[in-house]
Amino acid sequence: MFLDIEALAASYNTPVDEMATLLEMAMNDGLTEVFRKPVFTEIDLESQTIDIQAINHTAGICESPVSRIVPENLGSKALRHVKYHLEKKLKIRQVVNDYDSVRFMRRRLISAQIDSIRDKHLHVIMPESGMFGSNVLYAVCPHEFQPPYERATYHTGMELFFIVERKYLNIWQYLFAHILSGFWGRLIAIIFLALSIYFGVRRRSLQLGAIFFVLALCVTYGAPAMKLLGLI
Repeated sequence: MFLDIEALAASYNTPVDEMATLLEMAMNDGLTEVFRKPVFTEIDLESQTIDIQAINHTAGICESPVSRIVPENLGSKALRHVKYHLEKKLKIRQVVNDYDSVRFMRRRLISAQIDSIRDKHLHVIMPESGMFGSNVLYAVCPHEFQPPYERATYHTGMELFFIVERKYLNIWQYLFAHILSGFWGRLIAIIFLALSIYFGVRRRSLQLGAIFFVLALCVTYGAPAMKLLGLI
């Protein structure tokens, strides 16, 4: 085989079968550009062979529409095109792999090291090993997410466990910190309580009455609960 797929897979820390598939796709795209006609590649890992076929749409009646290309006869231009497309596909695969890795980390307990503390926000680094080798992920733990009793103990190099939260937590923090607290919070709670009494007693709809009563409790005690947890 004119390319050592196992060595290529080892250099990119990628499984051999996946590297073979990516190489087939890269050769199809790259050689199609060079020869200006559709090219199809098949790699057989067991026999260590590469079968390259080009489709000639302008072939005559007595000519074969399919021609074989010997891999060892590929010039430097063709190899440059194949290398370019292979690197592009590997970068795309790495982005997808990193996205899956970060998405898997959501709502999980992750060990991280404090790299710096700026404006009371913790900038942390998380070593992460994946299909494409070891990476270092950077993240920020905002001041409002930090437990109040721990804030005075933070220092650079300290290793802690963090929970990677979703974006909607920020929305609830904003609501309870700015809207569902103080005057407007009490007003909304009174309205929900009045609706609970109206539907539960006057309209005898216990289901709606219970729903509005629970909403009143959430508005009343939501902000104190989040302050107790150090979230706002």
